[in-house]
Amino acid sequence: MAGLFGFNRDQIERIAGMLRDYESGATIRPNTQRRRPLPAAIRLKIGKLKGVLTQGGTQDIDVWTGTTETDSGDDINAKDWMLKSGESVASGKKVTFAWVNGRYYVIAGECA
Repeated sequence: MAGLFGFNRDQIERIAGMLRDYESGATIRPNTQRRRPLPAAIRLKIGKLKGVLTQGGTQDIDVWTGTTETDSGDDINAKDWMLKSGESVASGKKVTFAWVNGRYYVIAGECA
């Protein structure tokens, strides 16, 4: 049965408990069951280009893992996000890439 403002009894008791905790100075902990995953941009990866990456183009990347920066044996294809017209990143250069909007994008690359 709906109570005050459509809340049921359990919800009202939970809210009242949170208010009591707040008023007493207790630290209110977030509900970890509703924690959102990290934004995609935070999930960065590193690797080396397998070919030349040109402005607006795509290129395969050898994905590196671990603290020793070794080739994981995995390859991915990523699209350029950072280059200006006429710029490129040479084959074998180190890059940082991120999963954004359903694909990988190169967001930083080693200078020549």
